[in-house]
Amino acid sequence: MGTMHPGQDNGRHNGRRLSGNKAVESARGYLEELTGKEPEAVSGLSRVHDGWAVNFEVVELERVPSSTDILASYRVEVNNEAELMGCDRVHRYYRNQPGND
Repeated sequence: MGTMHPGQDNGRHNGRRLSGNKAVESARGYLEELTGKEPEAVSGLSRVHDGWAVNFEVVELERVPSSTDILASYRVEVNNEAELMGCDRVHRYYRNQPGND
C-alpha cells in the first residue's frame, strides 16, 4: 500500500465531504513533503469543485534581519478523499514588501 498522508484516512466516509480542517492538515503534509519546508501560515482556504484549495505562506530563505526573509505563497489542492490534485508556487516576495498582508 502507498504512503499515507495526514488527513488521508479522514477523507470521504459514508458520503461526507472532507472538512476544511482535514483539508488543511492533508495539504500541509503534501507541501512539506514536496518542498521540504514547513508552512508558516495558512493564508487562504476555499472550496473547489471536487475538494479544497489551501494557500500557505512558506519561508524559502531565512535572512538577518528577518524582515528581509524571502517568502512564497503556495496553493495546494486536495480532493474530497484528501488526495493531492495540485501544488503551485503562486508568488514570491520579501517579508518586508508592502501589500503582502
